Amino acid sequence: RKTPPIESIVSLLESDSIEARMGACVALEKLRGRAAEAVPKLRLALKDDNMWLRVCAASALSKIGKPATVALPDLLEMIARSP
Repeated sequence: RKTPPIESIVSLLESDSIEARMGACVALEKLRGRAAEAVPKLRLALKDDNMWLRVCAASALSKIGKPATVALPDLLEMIARSP
């Protein structure tokens, strides 16, 4: 198999388009542990104003697994501030 274009997908997390950012989260979720390098950008997405982007980022982090455990404090903070 070809190596997935992870850097290109991660760069979409900084797009002005919410659809592109959410699509990047979905793609990273499907890559699971191979998307470990996306963890810092996904952690930033957890703080976005858009609730659905935060949900997508959290889902992607959960699928990445152990490399994403550094985001656990961010996830707990996100849960604590939810209505």
